[in-house]
Amino acid sequence: MLDMFGCNPDPIARRVDRNGVAMTLGRMLSPLTVAAVDADAWHFADQRGTLLRFTRMDRAGQVPMWIAYRAHGGP
Repeated sequence: MLDMFGCNPDPIARRVDRNGVAMTLGRMLSPLTVAAVDADAWHFADQRGTLLRFTRMDRAGQVPMWIAYRAHGGP
């Protein structure tokens, strides 16, 4: 789950080295299609057929994006 939806616990810090695939792809301009997922990486193809590879990394220190971006308590 953190491979896809993980991010830094403090989103203000913007640690891109802790971003999961969804956080990274959200910044891409071209739509991507999942081509393959294996033990080492996620593989995507853009509209021209160019393959992009996102290597899996250590997810220590990550939380799901819905935890990091949840609304904090009111006043």
